Amino acid sequence: MSKKSYSLTKWLIQLSLGLLLAIGGIWGLQGGGDFGINALKKVFDGSAENIIVIVFSVVELLAGLYLVLELFIGDLGKFDNILMLIIMIVWIVAIVLSDFINGDFNPFIPWLWDFASHLVVLGAIFYCKD
Repeated sequence: MSKKSYSLTKWLIQLSLGLLLAIGGIWGLQGGGDFGINALKKVFDGSAENIIVIVFSVVELLAGLYLVLELFIGDLGKFDNILMLIIMIVWIVAIVLSDFINGDFNPFIPWLWDFASHLVVLGAIFYCKD
């Protein structure tokens, strides 16, 4: 365990978020996409889309790895804060674009479920940011 003191709650949230981001980054590099990547694909087209998706996928992958590694080997510096800030901004923009501007509110309950799950991830990002 790292020198930093972790509660079980913080440990589980950070591990879950780290795995989610790492998997999302890998998925984006394979041509798929998680919520953030899909929102970016709606904004950009052509080669700009490809570049943005690759860059964000790498940022997601690195941030996820940093979060998981930090649990076991301690603080890795402030680089992870920059990565988390980028992810936080993209996630907020993705929520606005996908859930509100391009949101499908009918039926309402599935939309509300998706919106709530996106807010849970955003909350975990805020919680895990140093």
